[in-house]
Amino acid sequence: MSTILIAALIALAVIFGLRQAKRKMRTGCCGGASEPVKRIKVKDKEKQNYPYEESFRIADMHCKNCEIRVENAVNAHDGFFAKAKLADKQVTVLAKQPIDRIKVQQWISKAGYSAY
Repeated sequence: MSTILIAALIALAVIFGLRQAKRKMRTGCCGGASEPVKRIKVKDKEKQNYPYEESFRIADMHCKNCEIRVENAVNAHDGFFAKAKLADKQVTVLAKQPIDRIKVQQWISKAGYSAY
């Protein structure tokens, strides 16, 4: 009985490890990409011009390049300004119009990360 339990735990560990490796290869995170990611520059950086604000927790954000990719996923859209914090694993999104959480989550998902 204990042998089956140990084999099941090892199988789960292998599956989890393969999923993580696949995700890192897809996003080029944590050593997969040799070049730093270029940051998309927002034209209007005056926070008072953005009356709407939402925060999102970000899964799978492990390095500075991840942080920039998450910001870029939002900053690529006109009227939005995002600032990610790696230490907090979250991004704050400022907008000039009401924020559609689902749409922002989709943008971040297309960049290879999960936002909730």
